[in-house]
Amino acid sequence: MEDIEITSLGVKRSLNKFTEIESVMEYIWNGFDAKANKIIITAKLNDLGSIESLKIKDNGEGINKNKIKEKFKPFFQSEKIAQQIQDKRKKNSTYHGKNGVGRLTFFKFSQTALWETVFEDLDGKNKKYTIEINSDNLTKYTPTDSVETEESCGTTVIFDSIFVPLSLEELIEEIKTEFCWYLVLNKESKYNIVINDIEIDFTDMILEKNSGKEMLNDFCFDWLFINWRTPLKKEYSKYYFINSQGKESFKEYTTFNNKGDKFYHSLFVKSEFFDDFILNKTDLNSPQMSIFQQQNYTYKKLLILLDKIISDRRIPYIKMYSNKVIEDLDKINAFDYYNTNDMVESFKKNNLQDFIRELYVIEPKIFAQLNKEQKLTMVRLLDATMNSLDRDNLFVILDSVLELDSDEKEQLSLILATTSLTSITKTINFLKERLKALDYFEQMVYNKSLNANEVNDLQYMLEQNYWLFGEQYSAVAKAEDNFVALVKNHFDILRKGDGEENQEALQEINSNPDKMKQVDLCCVRQMPCSDKIENIVVEIKHPLKKLTQTHYQQLRKYMEVLTSVKEFVADNYKWTFYLVGTSIDQSLQDDINNLKIKGKSNLVFEKDNYKIEIFIRTWKSIFNDYKIKYNSIYSKLKLEESELIKEKDKQIIKDKQSLLNVN
Repeated sequence: MEDIEITSLGVKRSLNKFTEIESVMEYIWNGFDAKANKIIITAKLNDLGSIESLKIKDNGEGINKNKIKEKFKPFFQSEKIAQQIQDKRKKNSTYHGKNGVGRLTFFKFSQTALWETVFEDLDGKNKKYTIEINSDNLTKYTPTDSVETEESCGTTVIFDSIFVPLSLEELIEEIKTEFCWYLVLNKESKYNIVINDIEIDFTDMILEKNSGKEMLNDFCFDWLFINWRTPLKKEYSKYYFINSQGKESFKEYTTFNNKGDKFYHSLFVKSEFFDDFILNKTDLNSPQMSIFQQQNYTYKKLLILLDKIISDRRIPYIKMYSNKVIEDLDKINAFDYYNTNDMVESFKKNNLQDFIRELYVIEPKIFAQLNKEQKLTMVRLLDATMNSLDRDNLFVILDSVLELDSDEKEQLSLILATTSLTSITKTINFLKERLKALDYFEQMVYNKSLNANEVNDLQYMLEQNYWLFGEQYSAVAKAEDNFVALVKNHFDILRKGDGEENQEALQEINSNPDKMKQVDLCCVRQMPCSDKIENIVVEIKHPLKKLTQTHYQQLRKYMEVLTSVKEFVADNYKWTFYLVGTSIDQSLQDDINNLKIKGKSNLVFEKDNYKIEIFIRTWKSIFNDYKIKYNSIYSKLKLEESELIKEKDKQIIKDKQSLLNVN
């Protein structure tokens, strides 16, 4: 008898997150992890219709007895290895399980688990043996002696003492939502799951299915698009890239995740283009994927093409789903203040509903995750924008609930120069594009499965979205520009490329020993109707690195280099430096706390009456500030609701009076 080297209670606590049905799913995944292409499930029902015993058989490699200790040791024995396998699974669907986790989840539904397994031994002969574990003592497993057999390789795991009511129908539905995408992905290898002699049919999971062929740079790409009726279990909407042999090379998130639109989809793409893609097996944190994405021109163009394929199918779906949004609003009486017996009132109600449908198509998140009161308030606001008198006040309303800065007010006022529906749509579209960029940027920072690195990914996103640090700036220096280029570009922008150079400034920077250093981003703007020139410098660090004094001193060095140029410290110049990362060490946090008396959050240094400032911020605080700024509309609209209702009532009275006068 062998020890698993972890306490039974420890196993149960660690795996307690699994439901009974999810635990069964782990044994199916174990079969596919063992290179099986067929899973046969036999479920025996009791008189009450619940499953009383279960067998899950696969035609995989079996459990090699020479490696049995590796298979049944705790997956906690190396957290690093476990995490690496998990990271790899996010980039490739080949390996689902973590070192033995699935083999111990049976305690959630069965007293015992018995494995009957056949494997190919070192002598080339097939050997058969059994393993048994009791849920009362998960720290022990009992293997029998292996004997030679003519049976094919594979494993059958048997649960004869199920003590919780498992529904066969629920099990089938769970299998469909968990494995439908995986069976499609491996259809050329004829993957299937059979339960009680009937092959799992997941066609009812498919809302829409399209296929096509695209040529790109002499490569042929065959694609299959599926719009799923329900969300997939533990799998987001992704691209699956398949080589010419029908094997998955890697997978990637689509750009249409987390839109709040219930558009669950998968796009499978097959091409010999993916034959040469190899994920580094020795270093699961390798930036190879990132390099592949950033540098391969064909791949970049392919992603644009694939985005269009999905977008072309998403818009009709959202238009269809927008009708359900209206139905849901009707259920909470959002339109009850209209008198539908009045022809004018009925017309206005229909117009408002059409307007809401159009807004939902542009940005579904506007209507996602709102409670009843917020939905009612949102409808009243949109109703106000549909009235001619209230349209003039839309800018004031948006300004008050969004707390726009001067640049954003100017931009919004230009967009709202006309009061047509098109103008309103453009405003919402403007907000949508920013939220889209923010979501993607946030995913790049915090989604470890994307393997985002500092240079290729985060700096690129920063360069595309430096509005996060202020509006209407012009980029002076990006990742590849040194300080000499920065100074030259700075004056080119301010003088609008008139060809004149500030020779003194160039001489000053060229004499600086650190002139060849590079900042991640430097931007400048000259304030309208003023000679004030504002500059920002942003230095970012890899998501896995904690911001330290070393990083801070690096930014201080950049500050010293820039302020060595005399013109850059003129009275009309202001410099704001940002050091940004995912976390801040205690020493820097103490420095920030010491300057709280200055009244500015995250300030760590200031000079010359705030003409020069350094802030240390986390990505989360930046993202949250932006979300609060633009999503505060939902909370602040409560304060506007009473006034909007009054305005609406006044408008209704005026409309009726107008009709009376006409009549």
